[in-house]
Amino acid sequence: MYEQAIAAYQRQLGGQSVQNTTNSQSDLLNTIANLNKQIEELTKQLASKDNEIKILQARAASQVSTASTQNTASQATNASYTNLAKLLALKEQVLLLMEFYLQKMLELQGAIK
Repeated sequence: MYEQAIAAYQRQLGGQSVQNTTNSQSDLLNTIANLNKQIEELTKQLASKDNEIKILQARAASQVSTASTQNTASQATNASYTNLAKLLALKEQVLLLMEFYLQKMLELQGAIK
């Protein structure tokens, strides 16, 4: 009688373990999919910021070459470099986030295997 109850309990625990593993894998796969979407968004933002940087660099070069006085060129260059510095800082943050998400994906994939 007790042996049958123990055997039934062990079967029940085994079934729960399989279900928990399946749920955990499903959760991890969903997390990976969400992280992939975020990486895609960040990659698009990064490309956009790269384009802005190129435009600002072109403007800075153009303004320096066409400025009539050194003071005007200096002010335009300083403003462009300030914007460029802000964009580079933003790009750095995006790259750090991408690195973080990629690391998490690697950890999650290792947990699945």
